Amino acid sequence: MDTVTADIAPRRRLRIAIQPDSSFASAIIAAGHEPVLLPRLDDQHFNRSIEKRIADGQIYRAFFDTHQVDMLLDLESAAMTFVPSRSGDHTHTLTHTLYDIPYVAHYIDPITETMQDVDWVVRWQLLEHAAWIKWVWRGAHAAELQQFGLPNVLPLSMGADDGAYATDPLPENPPGAPVGFVGHPATSWFGRNVQTPSSALLPGFLAAACCHAHPGSAFHDVYYDCYKLAAPPTPADPPRVRAQKAAHYYNAKLAYCFYLAVKQRDRFAIFLKKQLGQQFDLVGDFWQRDYNLPHAPRVWGRDALIRKFRDTAVNLNLIKGNNETGLNLRHFEITAAGGFMLTYPTAELSRYFEIGTECVTFDGERDLLDKIRYYLAHPRERLEIALAGQRRTLSQHLYSHRISELVHTIQTAEGRPLDRAPSPGESTGSAEPTGPAEPAEPVLIAT
Repeated sequence: MDTVTADIAPRRRLRIAIQPDSSFASAIIAAGHEPVLLPRLDDQHFNRSIEKRIADGQIYRAFFDTHQVDMLLDLESAAMTFVPSRSGDHTHTLTHTLYDIPYVAHYIDPITETMQDVDWVVRWQLLEHAAWIKWVWRGAHAAELQQFGLPNVLPLSMGADDGAYATDPLPENPPGAPVGFVGHPATSWFGRNVQTPSSALLPGFLAAACCHAHPGSAFHDVYYDCYKLAAPPTPADPPRVRAQKAAHYYNAKLAYCFYLAVKQRDRFAIFLKKQLGQQFDLVGDFWQRDYNLPHAPRVWGRDALIRKFRDTAVNLNLIKGNNETGLNLRHFEITAAGGFMLTYPTAELSRYFEIGTECVTFDGERDLLDKIRYYLAHPRERLEIALAGQRRTLSQHLYSHRISELVHTIQTAEGRPLDRAPSPGESTGSAEPTGPAEPAEPVLIAT
């Protein structure tokens, strides 16, 4: 069985700090850098409170005092901590800024869905801070954050992990199901007794209609530019006002995300289960609860997931509702494993794969069923596309490739992490503007 891994030469070997259970270690090594494991914390959840992050800051500070670190690479802000500032005025600052360490947080879900136990006003001011580099893989989400004025938003897609993959040709008749989908429902909104005022639905319905008529539009365009439903945050607004405007925007977007959840994922799982029955392997949690659909339990572990993709003739990839334009992790997982991918189309897909040669897309229920039947009846064509997709991902779309691009971006930004200028209205946790803080030690949290 042939295997391949990434081998990329870096400009300079860096020591990149990650959490002990991070999946980035193999990618960092494959990219030519050295992973450094941070101390294990009692609570490493990315939604924990400011108080816990302040306590964790002392642990990280002791670590940074004794270890050389060139970059801190995080997943969804789990490693963001705080320590007392040097000013002695009962305020706290981001721990990594005391050591001038670039801090990069990679987001699987939208950035605003993390740090849930932190007050929104404080959370938004943290997002506005230039010492936090936000690796966001959804193009539309990155664009709206940039339009809100958040600094250091880095649009960079996800990738597949850097373990070994089998590259030998798949059999024409694999042992698994003819068609399979691995994933949970994109929304539980329709499985519960949800009471939502009609006024909260209007922005979502307007965006759904407008984006259907004008493909390529995003909710941000509809909400602010087309229908002018609210005024966007501006640098002249006080920090609390900017945070409140952002909160109103994301609350208004919820109904649109529910619409996208059905449009891009749940409808097709329901449709195929009704049309194909046992020939469609629906794998994941909550399908019975939310839609009364029989399903298999989720697949646990990397090896089991790879085997699942290789044993399924047609791997369906469906998109969640919080993704307007981008790719998801399955695009890279399925193709890296060597599976044939039939995917819902997204605006950014053609930037990463040659459609029809390295993967196949479908347009609506009828086309989905026709494509499934065609590729089941033409196994050689299906396997050629699967192999081509695997070659593309293993040569260009592993996480080691993303880390190399990330490091290059930071190292070429005049020696600084992207833009390190103070963000507008940097302030204490009192949410009142205090003017820009000194770059080496920006004050953020009042205690």
